[in-house]
Amino acid sequence: MPNIMLNDIMQQFDIGAATFGQFSGIYYIGYSLMHLPMGIMLDRYGPKKIMTACILCTLIGLMPLLFAEHWIYLIVGRFLIGLGSSAAILGVFKIIRMTFSERLLSRMLSLSVTIGLVGAIYAGGPMSYMQEVFGYQTVIQLFAVLGLLLAIITYWIVPDMKICAQETVFSDIKKVLSNKRVILSCIFVGMMVGPLEGFADVWGLYF
Repeated sequence: MPNIMLNDIMQQFDIGAATFGQFSGIYYIGYSLMHLPMGIMLDRYGPKKIMTACILCTLIGLMPLLFAEHWIYLIVGRFLIGLGSSAAILGVFKIIRMTFSERLLSRMLSLSVTIGLVGAIYAGGPMSYMQEVFGYQTVIQLFAVLGLLLAIITYWIVPDMKICAQETVFSDIKKVLSNKRVILSCIFVGMMVGPLEGFADVWGLYF
């Protein structure tokens, strides 16, 4: 969304490319910081409540683009979008584990990731067309309405999970952070995904 609406947002709030880069980059801070707590919350409370709350969090993050007059509110909203978005793929993984057998796990994971990436790649065309025809704020309003409907549908169709007695949150975090393989994997993946998504998502349209 940011690269398609770049010019409109920069004109509305009278900002330069560097400031807009900060606006886009804050998304990845919220997105990456929330992954570990999100995984723990999905295991503890189930995807039904957590994914619904995260969709609403993303929806709230869009509101400054419609109503804010000061740039700081857009930064906060973008951060909330990053927080909410972190539940997308993790929530899908949790639902697949809850509803499918081990034999189908890899197949369903790959299918889910494929669908998500196809949406990310090809959503730009329709979004750009709607922006030209209706204006970018109308498109954001449409996203807000669709987000609210998606939250309702998610709460309705996602299966609930029985909550079992578990270890404390701190012990869960300690297990993850003390695993060298997990830490190294995160570093290597971050070095690949960070430059690719952080640069291409915002500026790829102009190269």
